[in-house]
Amino acid sequence: MPDTATTFPNKLHLRRLLVNAFAFVTVLVLLVSVLGTSTARAAGPRLGPANAVAVLDWNRITYRVFAERAYPPPVQGLLGGYVATAVFGAVNAIEGGYTPYVGQARAARGASVDAAVATAAYDVLVTLGGTTTQLDADLATSLASVSDPAARAAGIAVGHDAAAAFMATRVGDGRFDTSITLTTTFGPGVWDVPPTGMTAPWLGFVRPLAVPSQTWVSLGGPDLLTSDEYAADFAEVKAKGAKTGSTRTARQTETAMFYSVNPMPQYNAALRDRFVRHHGTTGGPAIKAARTFAIANVAIADAIIVGFRAKYDFHNWRPQQAIQRADTDGNPTTTRQFDWEPLVPNPAYGDYVSGHAIVTGAFRQAMARLFGPNRIDLFITSSATGTTRHYQTAAKLKQDTVNARIWLGLHFRKAMEDGNLVGRKSANYVSKHQFRSLDWNGGSVGSP
Repeated sequence: MPDTATTFPNKLHLRRLLVNAFAFVTVLVLLVSVLGTSTARAAGPRLGPANAVAVLDWNRITYRVFAERAYPPPVQGLLGGYVATAVFGAVNAIEGGYTPYVGQARAARGASVDAAVATAAYDVLVTLGGTTTQLDADLATSLASVSDPAARAAGIAVGHDAAAAFMATRVGDGRFDTSITLTTTFGPGVWDVPPTGMTAPWLGFVRPLAVPSQTWVSLGGPDLLTSDEYAADFAEVKAKGAKTGSTRTARQTETAMFYSVNPMPQYNAALRDRFVRHHGTTGGPAIKAARTFAIANVAIADAIIVGFRAKYDFHNWRPQQAIQRADTDGNPTTTRQFDWEPLVPNPAYGDYVSGHAIVTGAFRQAMARLFGPNRIDLFITSSATGTTRHYQTAAKLKQDTVNARIWLGLHFRKAMEDGNLVGRKSANYVSKHQFRSLDWNGGSVGSP
């Protein structure tokens, strides 16, 4: 029988052979892993977080499309929240870091944020109102900017998922429900519905995106016609808001006209400008921009829903009707002026609460929470005056806009103050309950 010591390796020799073999296999596995990882990253090469160029670009495209479709300003405010939420979902699915608005499939490794943003925004816009040659071209341009086919395809898939997941939450939400109309009975304090009807009365019945309900903010309603408060507001708007013979100064008239335009594209443009000024042409991290636009525009959307429900329920007369029929209000301190007209024509909905105030209240409060009440740093431009104003504080933005709408002759001060309250509460609620940052183990750490 052969000697086992010479026919087979001894135990020490055998152990060394096994260690060397294991080491070789380990190195081979690591090499394959590294090569595989390099290949995956090549599908979407990116150093650090993606930039916000696509987020800013598609925010601009969104409001251009809304203008092309001739959506009234408050409808733009609602639907802008839809697009912003889907865009946030697309970016967050890739970049992560924040609580999703709605669950969706995980992004493939290397997915392009730019392709995801463009696809999500495009899909929501098409779902809301169809497409056009220009919108199709916008999408093609955005997708062509992503050079890697695999990254582009993965990003497109993420964008489709984000839009579909969000729009699934809006099925039957009440938007565009033309069966909802408003009729009023002529009398003191009652807004007269024009022959064309109230603009978008259905807005007050849409299911909110974040806040609990359309009536969750407790509003006291307009001041009593016989009250001193009403008389004071009446006198103010009669003197300052008249088309002719007003007591406005030239500067006050410029302020009034500055805020006579649609605030939705006006405020979103100012926010885009802020990202470029603070972060350069790239706009900074995509996730930061997407989240900021989502918070601001969802707050605006929900404020509009609540505000338009108040318009529907209270249907308070505008200053023009009040001043021309002051002899019916029962207040001895108000004086009728039959030919009184506001500086600009009235929109086709009542005074209380102010639509401009609910939008501004939501926007300025969102900016205050995100950047600080004394550091909002916004350059706002008006197409009506061709001028730009800088706002460092949220309080100054409120002051100018409240006065502007009174000086335009469109609102009593009570409608402006309560409208701002609705907007502020909406922004606070959205900031507290949606789009929150996550800690290292996935737990929520609260509002921004």
